[in-house]
Amino acid sequence: MAISAYLRKRYSHYTYTAIGFLVTKFWPFMRLDEKVAIVTGGGRGMGRATAIRMAQEGAKVVVVDKAQDTATSIADRIKEEGGRAIVIAADVTRSEEVQRMVQTLL
Repeated sequence: MAISAYLRKRYSHYTYTAIGFLVTKFWPFMRLDEKVAIVTGGGRGMGRATAIRMAQEGAKVVVVDKAQDTATSIADRIKEEGGRAIVIAADVTRSEEVQRMVQTLL
């Protein structure tokens, strides 16, 4: 049985993406009001789940991904749910793009 199938079966009453599961199960008191969360790889997978969960906890989310269209769809979803998010298209393996991202945020 695949790990994701096992988690869905075993923990169906929790969010079962890795970070979402941990936040939901172990940190129900966590609030990130007025904090800024920079989520790299925020367009898909664990980054997507992290961005959405951080927004649910009150953070202003910066969705960073190489693919701007996927990052934009996640930011739009966050905004539809009442959160705040912006998108920065960047490849964090390239130092000049990381510097551009930081300058954009400052």
